Amino acid sequence: MFPWLAMGHLIPFLRLSKCLAQKGHQISFISTPRNLQRLPKVPTNLSPLITLIPLPFPQVENLPHQAESSMDIPFQKSQFLKIAFDSLESPLTQFLQTADPKPDWVIFDFASHWLPPLAAKLRISCAFFSLFNAATMAFLGPAEVLLAGQGNRKTADDFTVVPDWVPFESNVAFRVHEVMKYVDGSSGNNESGTSDPVRLGASIDGSGLVLIRACMEFEREWLELLCELYRKPVISVGILPPDLEGSELENGDKWVCIKEWLDKQGLNARLLQGKKVGVEIPRDDRDGSFTSDSVAETVRFAMLSEEGDLIRANAREMRGLFGHKNRNDGYIDSFVHCLLERKTSK
Repeated sequence: MFPWLAMGHLIPFLRLSKCLAQKGHQISFISTPRNLQRLPKVPTNLSPLITLIPLPFPQVENLPHQAESSMDIPFQKSQFLKIAFDSLESPLTQFLQTADPKPDWVIFDFASHWLPPLAAKLRISCAFFSLFNAATMAFLGPAEVLLAGQGNRKTADDFTVVPDWVPFESNVAFRVHEVMKYVDGSSGNNESGTSDPVRLGASIDGSGLVLIRACMEFEREWLELLCELYRKPVISVGILPPDLEGSELENGDKWVCIKEWLDKQGLNARLLQGKKVGVEIPRDDRDGSFTSDSVAETVRFAMLSEEGDLIRANAREMRGLFGHKNRNDGYIDSFVHCLLERKTSK
């Protein structure tokens, strides 16, 4: 497991590691020393199967001392963190070359676009694990669009419409205020030499499998669309519902995890509203502002009104779906079967 350096990525990768370890598989969880120290403790029954592998983290100009995670820096410095992250290619290569037994798979995150060629050279299978849901990934587009730097989408307004490659009716699109900081030129999105869309596109394109934290019961049409867009297997690993790990984090770390998660909720809000399991609070499209009255009115509609009966019923059904242990275990079993079936011969 090789996640991006953010607690909102490390935790789900660890959750997937635990699911695989529960099936008897040996996991090497690779990150930097400080990030590994921040992780919740692995349960004693799984600790023999999950080994934490620290890679030395370099000091990079413009990156504060001991900054090893996105929680340690402002958003504007995120590309300097990616410069440091890219330098982990050499120690990761050394680990993969010398690990005994040799790994069957490397499961990696969006930022390590350089990993698929490395894995291919070492004859190790690789799978890209997306922490975005299927609808978000489909909205972002196929690998060739991402590799082209989002293609024709250059301004914030370009991201407020449903893309042409979505063949069914959908309301999943951004509001202007949700993407402004990514396209206004102030984010330094190319300081590392590789933009985030290109990293994502290369990760998708170079992987043998694409793993999605989603379930067919909720996002069937989006998962089927992703298979068409990527022209390769897209495997659902289930929702990976959180266990006690979130409560074991320090309070500050928990807040950063929550904030990283909330920062990505624009498309999710539209998906939930489109599925009639939630209601989005009205905001100003340009600056994202909202009023206390709009919050109160939306809550009353969702929780008390007769018109909200369907939403409440659907939400109760989804709660049972997302928290269903046997169903989520079934996704992991299918995933493991796929890994065993498709691993590169040693």
